[in-house]
Amino acid sequence: MLDSLWHNSCADNLCREVFIGLPRFMHTGFYILAGAMIAVFFLASYMKIQIWLTGRDEDDSPELQGITPLGVIVLSIQKLLSPECLLAYRVKTQNIIRQWALIITMWSFYLLVIGTATVALDYDFFYGALLNGLVWQVFSFVLEIAGLALMAGAAFFLLRRYVFLPERIVGNF
Repeated sequence: MLDSLWHNSCADNLCREVFIGLPRFMHTGFYILAGAMIAVFFLASYMKIQIWLTGRDEDDSPELQGITPLGVIVLSIQKLLSPECLLAYRVKTQNIIRQWALIITMWSFYLLVIGTATVALDYDFFYGALLNGLVWQVFSFVLEIAGLALMAGAAFFLLRRYVFLPERIVGNF
């Protein structure tokens, strides 16, 4: 069953080719390095949360008083999924163009992360059965548009930072 992963088994060539042309030992090396990087990410995140929790509790932030590391993670996810964050409401009061650039950049990044995770799940657990044919074409097209939107958003913010400098920002390379 796994041998079908090493070759393009699509009859109509409408599927994703993963690890094409790489020897099998490199696949194993990829997964070992990916696992190590994920472990480093979680360890560094835990260490950073521990540093935050050693700080002094502020009177103006009662939701952080006596919170555990797991509580910080849950609160962070709640804040990330709030409309205030997802729709950049605070930026709207300053500049609506910047708000839309931020929304486009954030949402395109989210789509690309979800798309990458979907491709990995399809490859590792469904052996390429989900993303092929018309489904793959639509999926790939949506991710291409998200990639273009992310590049446009990044270009906007680079231009804003280094070319069209607001007065309150000191520009330097």
